[in-house]
Amino acid sequence: MLLSRNLVLSVSSGTLAAVSALLGYARVSTADQNLDLQTDALSAAGCFRVWSDTSSGAKTDRPELAAAMDALRPGDTLVVWRLDRLGRSLPHLIETVTALEQRGWPSAR
Repeated sequence: MLLSRNLVLSVSSGTLAAVSALLGYARVSTADQNLDLQTDALSAAGCFRVWSDTSSGAKTDRPELAAAMDALRPGDTLVVWRLDRLGRSLPHLIETVTALEQRGWPSAR
């Protein structure tokens, strides 16, 4: 029985155990673009929740990406449809992965 994204009640033992969650992030560059392809894929991958931003790749302010990263707990996985949705450039992607590593998450797999 699922109680929340991090707790599962074991029916046989009656104890609580922590479980990991898949958290998704999607981004489109303009309001004219549609997030459906990304969010459908992330949901199909089993993401517990999906955060999304509508912002140009050149913008550095991505409040929903920051919220998704803040929501990550030990054992969770941040899932993106494509790497270009996570970073606006190679240096930004490296910066984002480094920030995740500094929070204690292993390198991207």
